[in-house]
Amino acid sequence: MEFRSHPQGTSPWAGAGQFTSGIFNLSAFNYSPGAYTPAYSVLPRVDILDTEAHVIYLFELPGAEPDKLSLEISPSEVALNAPMETTARFERAAFLYQERPKGTYARLLTPPSNVDLDNVSADYRYGLLEVRFPKKQRS
Repeated sequence: MEFRSHPQGTSPWAGAGQFTSGIFNLSAFNYSPGAYTPAYSVLPRVDILDTEAHVIYLFELPGAEPDKLSLEISPSEVALNAPMETTARFERAAFLYQERPKGTYARLLTPPSNVDLDNVSADYRYGLLEVRFPKKQRS
């Protein structure tokens, strides 16, 4: 898994394209579920949890290739890109029926406010990516 943090004022997806028009106002987290969705991309589902010490983004990424998963965090964006496992292991097979999506997971979110972006941690297990944003200590 590749994980990068970007300094203030930079964007990992600058000029990447249009965002979806749906914006929700979750003011406690400064959250906006807008997502950059390039061709052949799948919008992964996400849960956002608030604990005493962290804000947690939990992305559902079944079939994502862990060694190709990219997570980039800047003060303005949380950018996720994860190719799905292909069906290349079935060399001589043709689909009789197919429901599972194919392509690349792509999601662009706003990071939560009042968190320490320098100490974010991420863990990918069992098709779930857990991104933990530690809350800043109150003075």
